[in-house]
Amino acid sequence: MANKLLILGAAMAHKNKSYNLSRSIVPAVDAGVKTIVDELEVQRKRTNEASLLTQQYLDQLPENPEIDLLDENLAGMFTSDLNNIRNNIGRINMDRYKNAYKYSPGTEAYTNMMTELKTNEKLLKKRLKEAQDIQMAKSNWINEHANISETWKDFNPDKYIALTQILNKENPNYTAKRDSKGELILTTTIPSGKTVDVKVSDLDNWEEYPQPEINKINEFYEIAQKAGKQGLDIPAASVGQMTTYLNNFIGENEYAVLSLMFDDLPMGSNENKMAFFTEQELISMFDADKDGAVSQEEKQNWRPLDFRNMKNKVVDRIMKRIWEENKKARPPKATYFNNPEDSQSENLRKEMMANNTTRLIGLLNDSKNLGIKEIINKIADSSYLAGSIAKVEGTSILPDENSISGMVIKSFDIKNAVAQFKKDGNVIPLIEKLMTKLGPTKKDRSAVYTDLYYYNQLSEDHKLRQISESGGLNPNKSN
Repeated sequence: MANKLLILGAAMAHKNKSYNLSRSIVPAVDAGVKTIVDELEVQRKRTNEASLLTQQYLDQLPENPEIDLLDENLAGMFTSDLNNIRNNIGRINMDRYKNAYKYSPGTEAYTNMMTELKTNEKLLKKRLKEAQDIQMAKSNWINEHANISETWKDFNPDKYIALTQILNKENPNYTAKRDSKGELILTTTIPSGKTVDVKVSDLDNWEEYPQPEINKINEFYEIAQKAGKQGLDIPAASVGQMTTYLNNFIGENEYAVLSLMFDDLPMGSNENKMAFFTEQELISMFDADKDGAVSQEEKQNWRPLDFRNMKNKVVDRIMKRIWEENKKARPPKATYFNNPEDSQSENLRKEMMANNTTRLIGLLNDSKNLGIKEIINKIADSSYLAGSIAKVEGTSILPDENSISGMVIKSFDIKNAVAQFKKDGNVIPLIEKLMTKLGPTKKDRSAVYTDLYYYNQLSEDHKLRQISESGGLNPNKSN
C-alpha cells in the first residue's frame, strides 16, 4: 500500500511541473488508484458484514427482562451491567468477524477470544437470571405472603423481617452490592439493629403452610364426613390407606411436620384455621423449663423427639381428628329428647325442659351456701320459674293465678326441700316439687318425673350444652 501511495504522490507532483511526465506512467497511476478504491470497498464490505453478523449474534442472546419492574436500588445497576456486557460481546464479535485472519481456529488468539466471548455470554445470562429471580421473588412474596408458615416466621425471625423490608413493594429498604465472587448481596438493617445479608438465591426461600398435605387431609375429612352422614364408620381399609399415604406424602419434609405440629392451619380456607394439637399437649411435649408455656426456643428444640417420632405423632393426631369428624357428622341417635316419632312440638317441649332444668340446677348450686329464704327468693326472682310465681310469703311460694283465693289454695312450702338440698346437695327432689307445682301446662306437670329420669341419663357434656340461647340436645349442634 505504501508503494502505491508513493507512486500516486509522485505522479501528482510531476503533474504540477511545467513539463509533462512521460506518458508511460499515466496507466500505472490510474491502475494504482483503482486498486486502492477496490481495496477500500472490500474493507467497507467486510466491516458491514462483520456488523451484520455481530448484530445477528447479539439478537440471539436472551432479551433483557423488564428492568423497570425492579426498584430504583437495582434498576440502574442492572441496566449498566447488562449494557456493558452486551457492548463487550459486540466488541469481541466485531473484531472476530472483521479480522477473521487473526482468529484461525486452533490458534491461541482464537482460543483466548472464544474464552472471553463465552465468559461474557455466561455473565450476561447470570445477570438476566438474577433480575428475573428478584422479580419472581417480589411477585411470589405478594401472592404467597398470607400462606407463609407462622412456624417458619418464628424459626427465622431475622430473615422474615429482612424480607419484609427488601421485598416491600411500595418502599423497599436495602442496599445492593456484589461480593468478591460477583454474587449480588442485598443488605438491610432490621429494627433490632442487626444487619442481615440476603443472597438473590435466598430471596424466594420461605416455607408456606404445607398446602399439598392440607389438601390431602381435607380429602380424608370429606371421606369421613360422607361416611358419618350415612351413619357408617370409615372403612378399615381406608384408615390403613390414609395412614400410609400421609406418612409417605409428608415424607422427609421437616417444615411440613413442624407446620402441622405448631401452626393453626387453613383447613378448607384461610378463614377456617385450626390446630391439630392442643396447647396442653404441646406443653407436655416441649415445655422443658416447666413454666407452663412453650417458647420459640423450646419449639426449635424439637429434635430430641427425633423427626420420625414427631411425624408419627402428627399422623396419629390427624387420623384422630378424621375419626372425630366421622363421629361428628353422624345423625343424632333417637333418644327420649330427640325422638322422630314424637311431634315437633313435643320434642321442642322436651328440649326446653332440658335447657331450663340445666339453668335451674346451675342457679341452685351457685346459691347452696345462702340461707333458706335467700335461696327461695333467688328462685322467685332469677329462675325461669319466676314468671309462674306471684309472690313468696315466708318459705311458701304462691303460684300466679287469676285470683287471690286460687293463689292461696295452690301455695306450697319448700322449706324442707331447700333444707334437704343444702344438707346433701341432691337438687332433684327440690326441682321435682317446683316443676310439679309451677309447670306452665298440665303436660309439663304430668311429665316431670319421666322428663327428669331421662334428663339424669344425659351425659354431663349434653347437659352443659343446654345452657344456650337455642337449646337442643343434638350432640352435633353448637349450643
